[in-house]
Amino acid sequence: MIDNLLERNANDKAIEIVLKDHPDIRLLWERRHLTGGPIVINDVNPILHILTESIVESQIMECNPAEVRSALDRLKEKGVSHHAFRTTIASILLNCLFDTLKENKPFDVKKYSKQLEMLGANVVIAGKVGRNEPCPCGSGKKYKRCCIDKHESNLSLKRSLGSQAIADEKLILGSGHYATFDYLQNTRPDDPVILLENRCHISRYLEENGDLEGAYLALKENIDSTMSLGNKGLLKNAYQDLLHFCFNNADEYAEEGIEAIESLLPLSSGEDEIGYLRCDKADLLAKMNKIDEAEKEFGAIFKEMPEWHFARYRYALYLEDTGKKNDAIAVLNQLISIKNKLDKDTYNAVVEVLERMQES
Repeated sequence: MIDNLLERNANDKAIEIVLKDHPDIRLLWERRHLTGGPIVINDVNPILHILTESIVESQIMECNPAEVRSALDRLKEKGVSHHAFRTTIASILLNCLFDTLKENKPFDVKKYSKQLEMLGANVVIAGKVGRNEPCPCGSGKKYKRCCIDKHESNLSLKRSLGSQAIADEKLILGSGHYATFDYLQNTRPDDPVILLENRCHISRYLEENGDLEGAYLALKENIDSTMSLGNKGLLKNAYQDLLHFCFNNADEYAEEGIEAIESLLPLSSGEDEIGYLRCDKADLLAKMNKIDEAEKEFGAIFKEMPEWHFARYRYALYLEDTGKKNDAIAVLNQLISIKNKLDKDTYNAVVEVLERMQES
């Protein structure tokens, strides 16, 4: 509901300015109408974030209310960036809007302006407001439970609106693909890892909501970004994310998956890493009904990596998938016969799959 309210009042020029500060969100913004309902990724609504920042950017551009410009000037003197300022004001605006919707009343411009007027002011040091006194913003809460974090004279802007919202440029949609949440929280706002991580979570959201093209494009953006960074490790990670997506959606993206493998192979080292990729390529060729090419690829792996017995296990799974269960069982039995040459994990996998095939 609030998304629609803000979008009706959004300014295209302001939205463009905000999206330049959030390049990772642009694709999601452009495809926002292809998924139903509000977009929420790990409890964060990135579209609401863009819209709210855009409303604030419009207010800055139009100097309306005037207190926005005054607050901006005050915080710039304290070394706060334009983007961090806009994010902080967006948090204040959102709280006012939620109060408006909750109480079904017109937007309280005076209350909003008063909060802007106080932002960055030295109200505590000047002794004008005690911690247990009513907050000057008019919320009815005690000052210590309302605006105190916004109005300290040594404003750091690590948080705004108490402990509810991070008041810096970073928009974190999740963690785990490129970095931990702790790392993302504490890294600098222009760290490219934030954008890479966000696009992974955007891709997953789009995939889960039926926009496979959008999900694919988000991961391709990560590849383009890591190429420009010249970081081999990040580039490899980006290709692996894309390959995982293509495998999950092999009916539509098998060919793109093979292209990702061809790009990953020069970045990879070690028999296991290279072997897994080549087996993946054979499986994707089979998904494309290129059975002869898949067989040829497996044959090449056996010839070039004769001691890498895990390839035979993968070949057995491939045979089962292509309707050759008896041949698959024969391959697995051959592996059992050379138990002493198999590592523990491969042997256990062979035994488990063989038992399953024989029981079914």
